[in-house]
Amino acid sequence: MNLRALSTCALLAASVPAAAETFYACDTIIGSVPVTISSQGVYCLTHDVSTAVASGAAITINANNVTLDCNGYKIGGLGAGVGTDAYGVRATDRLNTTVRRCGIRGFHRAIAFDGTNASGGVIEDNRIDQSRGIGIYITGEGHAIRRNLISETGGDVDSVAAGIRSAGNLHDISDNDIHHVFAASASGFATTVVGISLGNGKGSVVRGNRLQRLLRAGSGSAYGIDAIGQQASIEGNSLALDNDAAAAAGYGVWGDIKTACRDNLVSGWNTPLQGCAVSLDNVVDPP
Repeated sequence: MNLRALSTCALLAASVPAAAETFYACDTIIGSVPVTISSQGVYCLTHDVSTAVASGAAITINANNVTLDCNGYKIGGLGAGVGTDAYGVRATDRLNTTVRRCGIRGFHRAIAFDGTNASGGVIEDNRIDQSRGIGIYITGEGHAIRRNLISETGGDVDSVAAGIRSAGNLHDISDNDIHHVFAASASGFATTVVGISLGNGKGSVVRGNRLQRLLRAGSGSAYGIDAIGQQASIEGNSLALDNDAAAAAGYGVWGDIKTACRDNLVSGWNTPLQGCAVSLDNVVDPP
């Protein structure tokens, strides 16, 4: 924990008006959730918070230029149960949103920057676990998703389980760790799992990520990186299927038109590389 940031937040809350927006200055301390942020500034946690809401979001961001710095504290949603549809943090059609150093547990989607006009967001250094559907979800353009740990994602029978799922252009998804994404089946309905998904965008980069243990269910499929989008660069990633079952219907990297795949380590997948227009210096270990 950054002690300087924490002490600065406490002093500001006790004595003075909002400070200048910097990494070390906190305009507002969030004491409980659910809460809606309606003005720009830096918002902080100084203790763990939790909620049992099963819809909406624990923290809704309704303003541009907002930074949420949890200082390593947790936003908990396990109280809503396994059928939750709630988000941990959600910003819709917002510009320049940052979420950093948060522990987010037990929501349907942990962090979402959605809406066609969302852009310039940063999601970094968060610890996300037990999301029922998706760990991080982004749409819009030009977001940076980096150095997040996403684990134990899945169990929702109505959607594809994904560590990171995106749509839109020019995203940078780098240096994330994604462990154990699992599908669920109920009454014969099987789901697919994806480590990182790029949906119908251009110019995104997926670099230096580490993916392990993606478990499909029934007739579903497992995709390490699903790069549906032109001019994407998939480079330097490590993808270990690590599935106790047979590696059938599994794709390490699924590329698309003008997708460049290079320097990836792909292990345990039935089809390590599929559809990469450019494939250079990849190391493939068959199942």
